[in-house]
Amino acid sequence: MPITFVQQIVRDPSNYLITLCSLTITPNYITIEVNPQNPTMGAKFVYQASRDSRFSEVSKHFCEYCNLGRGTVRFLCDGSRVEDSHTIAKIMEYGDVDEAEDGSERIIIEAFMQQIGGG
Repeated sequence: MPITFVQQIVRDPSNYLITLCSLTITPNYITIEVNPQNPTMGAKFVYQASRDSRFSEVSKHFCEYCNLGRGTVRFLCDGSRVEDSHTIAKIMEYGDVDEAEDGSERIIIEAFMQQIGGG
């Protein structure tokens, strides 16, 4: 986990020097939960990735797990299309971030089968 330490030296009203310190711990990994559209695609898939990872890594593992072709699945996060080129940090900007059971941040993504045709 990255740790940020900030130290600030200030003077109080009595002219004494005071050291203010703060420590921030940021988890490296985000829990990504992929929920399939229907049971034929497989079960819920949970994956952990760093904030700067590309979503292509997650989609590749999901498709292997469900035995699906990568071109046949589309991913949405809060109604917005998730592209393979997006980073996890970019998805977190427009997606709803929850807290997972282990205390880390969690993003929920829906997986849909590509539909071709129309009426």
